[in-house]
Amino acid sequence: MRKLIYSIIVVAVILLLYLKETKAYEGMIYTESEKSFHQGFEVKLKGWASKLSGNTSFDPNAQYGTINGIPFNNPTSFDLVDVYGFGGTKTSLNLEVKKDINERSFGYLSYFTDSRKSDVTLTSPVAFVWNQNTVTPGITFLQAGDNLSTSVKINTFDIAYGYYIGQKYQKGYVAALIGIRFNNIAIDWTYSGSINGSDLYRKRGASGYIGVEGKYNFSDNLSGYLRVNGGIMDGRSGNRIGQFEYELGTNLKLTTTLSIELGYKYADIVARESIGSKYNVKLQGINGGLVFRF
Repeated sequence: MRKLIYSIIVVAVILLLYLKETKAYEGMIYTESEKSFHQGFEVKLKGWASKLSGNTSFDPNAQYGTINGIPFNNPTSFDLVDVYGFGGTKTSLNLEVKKDINERSFGYLSYFTDSRKSDVTLTSPVAFVWNQNTVTPGITFLQAGDNLSTSVKINTFDIAYGYYIGQKYQKGYVAALIGIRFNNIAIDWTYSGSINGSDLYRKRGASGYIGVEGKYNFSDNLSGYLRVNGGIMDGRSGNRIGQFEYELGTNLKLTTTLSIELGYKYADIVARESIGSKYNVKLQGINGGLVFRF
């Protein structure tokens, strides 16, 4: 978390210094009496063509409420691509809404949803921890040759307040973000072979997050943007869920009310249990779509 905060601060300082240099040489700053960049809402409807990667892990020394299958101590970490069989690119929905409150600040909402599924015949052992309908999480051990179907669903909803650092410049801006992110991770397993059955893992909760975003206008119709944010929710007994993400890209204005945005986005979501198990899901790829201003 400390490294994340340092990274966000460094990005904010670099962007702010760059914009101040633009101010010094060009002398072009919006004053308080001038209009904001747009009068009303800014709505972004985007598709994120991303690949899923990451891993799951368990603590072989932990105490579990239920043990399915034949226990083993190694391996303890399992790759979502190489072991679980996830791969390829899938496009998911990303919706963002921004509204200037005044010359200094704005409100921001964001919603994201994604779901993936894999079906494999295991070429190596797998052990995963599940927590549905139990006080103490259980663990399931599968062997090479077993059939495994895995479904991963992710939903996030953000509510944030943004504050423009310094002033808005004609060439762009830098803003600090602070908000709440509602996370929801759902994993379902169905398996057959050495043992038959199904298990569920659910982790949801709200986490505070901080971040920065910036915009630089290369011309009247073309601009670049950057957003970095992240946060962690600590729960009781060491349970927690956190997310870090960044996005950068370009915006091409078609009309005064419509533009096209295209960039790259990366998200890293981690869910931890107090017994030492962890689910690390990463999504990364091209993110683009339409931006409406009205």
